[in-house]
Amino acid sequence: MKKFATAAALTLTCTLAQASDYTPAAGIPAAQIFSEACASCHGDAGSGKFGFLLKLTETTLSKEQIINRIWAGGTLMPEYPNIKSDQLAKLADYIKALSAE
Repeated sequence: MKKFATAAALTLTCTLAQASDYTPAAGIPAAQIFSEACASCHGDAGSGKFGFLLKLTETTLSKEQIINRIWAGGTLMPEYPNIKSDQLAKLADYIKALSAE
């Protein structure tokens, strides 16, 4: 139970630490967007910053579901409404590629 409470606290801290007003520069690659906006919680390679928590490497979400989750957020995930649609599509492809490795 203590491990779960610690993991939950770390997850909440990670979520609160990210600003949802992140706006990537035009033309930057998806890997850079991931590094700047996602890696602090999901880990550099999407393997989860806290082990199994926030792991993206085994996602079963579709590209469209990933785009929607990034744009609108979720239970523990902040929304990123300032990432443009073309950047969202590339970022979703990047995340799907992480799960294929």
